[in-house]
Formats: sequence, structure tokens, C-alpha cells
Amino acid sequence: MTFLNDFVTNGYGLLSNIKEGEHYEKINNNEVDNRGPIAMIGAGTGLGHGYLVKHEHGKYYHVFASEGGHQDFAPQNELQWGFHKFLAEQYNVSHISVERAVSGPAVPLMLQFFIEIEKMESPIFKSHEQIKNTTSYDVIKHGLDKTCIVCEKVIEFFVELYASAAGNISLLLLPTGGLYLLGGLSWALEDYMIKEDVFRVRFILINYFYLE
Repeated sequence: MTFLNDFVTNGYGLLSNIKEGEHYEKINNNEVDNRGPIAMIGAGTGLGHGYLVKHEHGKYYHVFASEGGHQDFAPQNELQWGFHKFLAEQYNVSHISVERAVSGPAVPLMLQFFIEIEKMESPIFKSHEQIKNTTSYDVIKHGLDKTCIVCEKVIEFFVELYASAAGNISLLLLPTGGLYLLGGLSWALEDYMIKEDVFRVRFILINYFYLE
């Protein structure tokens, strides 16, 4: 019996005969280097990381797991610092990993943060019990349907943080072979990230000094 890390499994999946438009969608039109490193990041129940590297003289990629989700969450502005403080209080811990801020369990907490701390008003989520008992699915659904302005804000905020995390792994690995966004939240927010510029703009800002 062999046990595989989930992102090692994902990595081997990327090496199978996947097709654009059928198995994945591209957010940009950049060309990839077929021999370059490949990075993976995936927001779901956690924030998975992994990467693939082809030896200079080798024929095949090697797939590696990572625990990059446990890196520090590094806020970039006052709003993000407020969310950092909120998470520290909610979890009663001093270290907030990026996984705490960018994963499925973070989405309802973002809703709570914007309503109870930032004092935004939701036409759907009015009581503390409603907020505490909601799911990431409910928040994303109402945000994409534009039936809750707070949920729309949560999606925008989440995607900004996700782009920052993706930008950081890109700076670390320089994945000229491609960066793949995996996980349930990537799938749920796929159309949003393709149609809106939130992810692309934040990702480029993170990589600005390298690209310059």
C-alpha cells in the first residue's frame, strides 16, 4: 500500500493528458516553458501547495509536496491587518498562517468580519447565529448571484488574498511551466477569476519587482 500527499496526486494528474477548455481554463494567455518548473496552489478545506520540476537532462517531471500553507499570513493593508487580528482572536492563537486566511473555513469568517467588525449590512445575514452557521458555499453563491453586497465583498477580498498567495509561490519557484490553481474554491470562483481583473491585478502587483 502506498500513501500519497493530495498535492502529489494532483501533480501526477497535471502530467496526464489534460486539455485546455475541457479539464482546465487559462486566466491569461502567457506561453509556458515545457521544461520549466510547475507550481500548484489550491484553496479548499486548506491551502495546498506543491510543485513539479524536470531535471535539466531528464525526460520526466518529479512531483513534490509542500506545506507552504503554513507560511505566515502577511497582511498588505489596514483591512487585511484587521482581518489578521480578527482571525487571531477567533482561533486564540498568535501565529496566523496563510491557510487560515485563504481556505474554505475562512470564507464564513470573512463574512462575520465584514458584518461585525467593518459594520457592513447584509440583506440576508442579519443575526449572529445566521452568520456563524453559514457555509462558504452559501457566501459564494450569494456573492456570485449579487444578492448580498457583503458576500460580493467577501469574494473580492478572498480572491485578492488568494492572488497574493499565488504570487508568493510564483516568486519562490519561478514556475515558467505554469501555475495551476486547484481546490474546490478555485473551481467555484473560476468564472469570477477569469472575467474579473481582481486576481490578475493583485498577482501582477506581487510579482511587479521580478517582472520589472
